[in-house]
Amino acid sequence: MSFQPTLLAIVAGALVLPGIFAVWAFYRTARTDEIDLPLPGLKSAAGLGQIGAFALASHLVFAGLLLALVNSECGAWVASFNPYIKTVPDDPDELLRTIAGALFGLMILSLIALLLGLLAGEIVLSLGKGAMFYGAFSELFVAGKGSSKFIYGYILTKLEKNGSIIGYQGTVTSFIPGEDRFPEKIQLSNASMFTLNLYTGKRREFDTKIKSIALHRDEWSNIAFKVVEYRRGA
Repeated sequence: MSFQPTLLAIVAGALVLPGIFAVWAFYRTARTDEIDLPLPGLKSAAGLGQIGAFALASHLVFAGLLLALVNSECGAWVASFNPYIKTVPDDPDELLRTIAGALFGLMILSLIALLLGLLAGEIVLSLGKGAMFYGAFSELFVAGKGSSKFIYGYILTKLEKNGSIIGYQGTVTSFIPGEDRFPEKIQLSNASMFTLNLYTGKRREFDTKIKSIALHRDEWSNIAFKVVEYRRGA
């Protein structure tokens, strides 16, 4: 058929999708109330490597499942969810069955990829390798997990007046890291402004409350955090 190469190209591209799903699930396991990790860029070596590795692992697991079914009494069912199309039949009815089987197989393959991504993420966290997700702030976010805890942040901006630097402090509600895992953008809620004199070390706080403020890494000169824990009856 004239559109056979095009269809095969579409199917081949779709087979990479499980790797993307797995990478999404992998980083999803490390999400906290404050941080929603961005996926590595598809054009970066790290992103392509992770997607490729997860896609390969997903296909190996799924192919092993198909092989086990072929050699069992359920072998006749393999064609109904096999995404690995080798040829495109000319018969319209057979073509529809082939496409339906391929799409159903891709759904199962994607589900396997999601499970593999979640499992891999949990393993990384359980091994204490949270730096892979959080970078230099790994210990902070691991220590800050839990409904009775929150992370308080201090941000010194690059704005200076009469020898004093303007800063903001408040509860960290959003922490967006860049590809280097260093914070790209930080959002504080219930924040307040303060000034810090570089020469005397004197710190002055202002009573005015800011409901929410977001600062980009280009706007600050230094940042600091601490984990605060609620204590009942305290």
